[in-house]
Amino acid sequence: MPIEENLFLNTLSFEFPKEPVTFYFSLEDRTDCRLTMLKKHNLFPQNIKDIFPNIVKSDMLFTSFDRQTDGLLPLAVDFRLPENYFLVKRFYNRLISGYLKNRGLFVEPNHITKDNQAWKLNNYENSRQDCNLYDRFTLKVDYDHFNRRPQLILSFDRPALVYKTSVETLLTSADTDPFTPSDTPQPTADLVNRVLYEQPVTREDGTVYNIRKIDKHKYLSENWKEYNTQFAYPIMNRKLAAYLGFDDETDEEQANANSQYADFMPKNRYKKYYDKIKYFYQTFLDNADFRVLFPIAKDGFFVGKQNTGQTYQIRQ
Repeated sequence: MPIEENLFLNTLSFEFPKEPVTFYFSLEDRTDCRLTMLKKHNLFPQNIKDIFPNIVKSDMLFTSFDRQTDGLLPLAVDFRLPENYFLVKRFYNRLISGYLKNRGLFVEPNHITKDNQAWKLNNYENSRQDCNLYDRFTLKVDYDHFNRRPQLILSFDRPALVYKTSVETLLTSADTDPFTPSDTPQPTADLVNRVLYEQPVTREDGTVYNIRKIDKHKYLSENWKEYNTQFAYPIMNRKLAAYLGFDDETDEEQANANSQYADFMPKNRYKKYYDKIKYFYQTFLDNADFRVLFPIAKDGFFVGKQNTGQTYQIRQ
């Protein structure tokens, strides 16, 4: 007789609102408020022609989501309709991003799916004094077709090392005295791919907040006038690691070794990943504030026999 075992899946089920939610839309962008641009027609609500009868697939649509904004037209959006799934997912991703940022985490959206990856400092497991180690977790909005309900998938991604020396210091610290021989070449900007950016800013009332970004150094230097390399720290990559003289398995090029490859990993790593996922859930998601946004069950992760998607299967 086969031995039955419970599969602990890293999914958190919740329910869509029973009543439609009012979103606000415009066919034009605004300079006096922040709107989200919906470039693809699959992001348009199913009943968009109720307010814009002449809209076509190639049009741009702008929204403040559920934030009432003067000059934007209201429209009731039924979250349960399959035609509204991608718009609803974009809305939920925006909620997740704001929630995690307010908890002091660095948050990086996937440029294609817009799923949010949260970076949590973890120097407890870090053996390098010149770097900070960040555990990375992706919180993905998904739909469980088997059980006919939305769910969040929480996955543990590969950690990242961030060099403690700023880009400004890295690129200016080398000895440029031509009379001083050196075997170390002058560092150049091509050593830096992506950066973790954190700049404290003081408001007029004296309170301080942090500007946090994760992006490519080249893109920020060319497109952001306020970019200050004093507050930009290189995310470790192979070029930079080779220049600094160490080879570490935690590098940016291998960052995609995430939950979808879990079945190919040694079994003894399941428990380690489950512990990290459980820690993140208990620390950031298992509370009343998060359940206001996502009414997830109080008993935590889904436990059952079905695998409803690309998730970790934690065998205990």
